[in-house]
Amino acid sequence: MRFSVSLTSQPKSSGMQVGLQGVPVVGRLGFRGAWQCLGVRRIPAIALVVLLNAPGFGLHSAAEAQSKEPELKIEGKVCTAAGAAVAEALVSLVNGAEEKVAETQTDGDGKFVITVAVPGKHTMEYSDQANFTIAGVRDWSAGGVHGSDVKVRTSETLAKEAAALKSNSANSPGGSANDASAHRLLGDAKEKNRDAVGAVSEYEKAVKIEPSEENYFAWGVELLLHRAGVAALEVFRKGSVAYPKSSRMLAGLGAAYFADGQYGEAAERMCEASDLNPRDPVPHLFLGKMEKATVDLPACSAARLKRFASEQPESALANEYFGLVLWKEGRREQSSIEIQEAEDYFKKALAIDPSLGEVHVQLGMLYKARGESREALRAFQSAVKASPKSSDAHYQLSLAYRRAGNAQAATPK
Repeated sequence: MRFSVSLTSQPKSSGMQVGLQGVPVVGRLGFRGAWQCLGVRRIPAIALVVLLNAPGFGLHSAAEAQSKEPELKIEGKVCTAAGAAVAEALVSLVNGAEEKVAETQTDGDGKFVITVAVPGKHTMEYSDQANFTIAGVRDWSAGGVHGSDVKVRTSETLAKEAAALKSNSANSPGGSANDASAHRLLGDAKEKNRDAVGAVSEYEKAVKIEPSEENYFAWGVELLLHRAGVAALEVFRKGSVAYPKSSRMLAGLGAAYFADGQYGEAAERMCEASDLNPRDPVPHLFLGKMEKATVDLPACSAARLKRFASEQPESALANEYFGLVLWKEGRREQSSIEIQEAEDYFKKALAIDPSLGEVHVQLGMLYKARGESREALRAFQSAVKASPKSSDAHYQLSLAYRRAGNAQAATPK
């Protein structure tokens, strides 16, 4: 993505291409910093801008030098990457002190005009919360997450559960006594009001003032929640370097890697997070969800989930996830011993929590693979009873009925 800039007062400069890194006040995860943080391929919109006497962008003419109070006039058009005009996009002009000096909206043709008599350097940004990547934030309908539907759903779950690790800002040390806390609290409020763009901006300001673990985490999670995976990766990387002993920072980094389709890296970071406090279930639970969504993860994942099941045998999910590891390994190696162990762990999980419909499904699949049709049918029946809204459970039960020759029972009522 680039800005196309021409100056009517300097015809020779007409059509001059100015990249994003040439725009003043870089560093924010908006269009000013998108070049560095998101990459060109991540930006779904293009702004074509014509500057009329625009000294604020660092392009000066002789006439401007003679003007004591130059007038800044910006005319432009906002369109999608395909060239379609975008109406009602918010266009703002921000000065070097991060103060908004003017704003407008695009018309029905995607065009806008901003005129302001303010000297100094300025930065232009625009937003449309429903359709654009703004400050690294993307709407849920955009393709910001890699992989199959299962992986996408898993990524969304990881993002939401990572967000649940945020501290209660109101009770954090210092409260709203300093500027950083004030910006973080404002970010929390904007997130509750569904203003993701505003929330990201506030969290970023908090980090700039006070790069604390809490502020880094709040910023990264906000980006992750709104599918800004690349930007979230950058924030969590920096946060992890600054706070290498933060388990939740590593967990957030792992979730960001998963969202970006880097599943091996995601698992490695979760393993590191689990090693910081082996009794903490959160990184292990994240690993378990990754195991359910992917075929091959690094060996550290199986080792950490084995430890989880060994040290917390009373946890139904610990038994389920390690059972899943054994079930996958048993099928891959055609090992009847590991498959039997997987069955034992699945049964332990259901003894603790019979409502785990997915475990009933896995147990049914295990029985089916061993040719134990009756046991498989009973397991799928239990799965539907435990999770009546599970399409997978209903589907497997229907197939089991058909294999048993009961086509009538297989037909949904």
